[in-house]
Amino acid sequence: MFKRFPPVGTLFPLRTTLKTFKASPDAVSVLERRMVELFEGQAAFSFNSGRAALTAVLRMIAETRRGKGVIVPAYFCYSVAAAIAKAGMKIFPADVVPETLSYDYKDRVRPSPSDVVAVVSPGLFGMPGDIPELQRICRPDHLFIIEDAAQTLGASIDGKPAGSFGDVSLFSFGRGKPLGGLGGGVLVTRGRAISETMKTDCVSPSPRAPWKSGLESVAAAAVLRPGLFSLVRLMPFIRFGRTVFDPDFVERGLDAGSAALIRELFKIKEQIFQVRLANGKELHERLDGIEGILIPKPRAGITHSYLRFPLIFEDPADRDAALFRLTTKGLGATAMYPQPLHKVEKAGKFLNLELRPFPGAEKVARGIMTLPTQASVGHRDINKIVKIIREVLAAGA
Repeated sequence: MFKRFPPVGTLFPLRTTLKTFKASPDAVSVLERRMVELFEGQAAFSFNSGRAALTAVLRMIAETRRGKGVIVPAYFCYSVAAAIAKAGMKIFPADVVPETLSYDYKDRVRPSPSDVVAVVSPGLFGMPGDIPELQRICRPDHLFIIEDAAQTLGASIDGKPAGSFGDVSLFSFGRGKPLGGLGGGVLVTRGRAISETMKTDCVSPSPRAPWKSGLESVAAAAVLRPGLFSLVRLMPFIRFGRTVFDPDFVERGLDAGSAALIRELFKIKEQIFQVRLANGKELHERLDGIEGILIPKPRAGITHSYLRFPLIFEDPADRDAALFRLTTKGLGATAMYPQPLHKVEKAGKFLNLELRPFPGAEKVARGIMTLPTQASVGHRDINKIVKIIREVLAAGA
């Protein structure tokens, strides 16, 4: 059967899905306590999605502080921007450096607009930004720092786990995340004032939600294998690997079944992360130094967990050619977010462009491609990926 890699971060074992059916009523609170322990928090609050979690904390900020502006990387996940819009706040994109996919700390992230009250940390594809530097820059302005750890779980910053920084840390457990289950988002707060002010007044999930989660988890564990996924993707009503700007999303609490699955994934997280790390390092060794591509890297002291492997083509035509050949072969390459935030038409009315221009974000959007690193990717697959990229760059030259 033809193998095609799904655009997901975690292919969880079928046995872990059994926990969702018999999840105990306190599964959510057990998960929250564990998150507080792992990431040095004061309290934790869970929701049905990372977007819902981010919206909740932004509403809290809006109620307690003057100002409605939130700085985000100009090239970033559209779901973050959608949550800001849903919370009734303004999106302030700030440019990024292609070499790190992080803010340009030299002169672009310092917030001049008086309306800005919060900053979302960079962190894509398993590579955190320099959050200690972000804290140093933002502390004089008393800005609320939201560490977006949705894609960086498993990485570390100066010896501490990603997700251990900021006034709050945001975690997400959707399909494309480091521990991708059935969805769910958790906020870990730091400081008594924040923890006591935070509200969780979302609609409670249905009592039957664990059974629904159980059936969904069994289906996902089965069909997201590369062999079966080549058939599943042909079904027109199923969409994978797409992130759109859409503030019209449902906000609920996390159901016990999803919480139980997340807890099971935490138990096997090291083996999940080790496979990705090994594949990411091999791709880096094989592709680093090739003329025509740039591989973003974190600063010294920050480790990369390789949720996906990013590279940026100097010539967008080479990126498109490589992407076509890799996807035709089922090798799991993606172009990720097709536009920087300031060019997303539906987001226009929620944007404040006072921190423009955004040349770094535009360069990233034109040339970026990410490669799969999950457990189903083998050495032979990496050989094929590297061979195609080299051939495309040689032909372009």
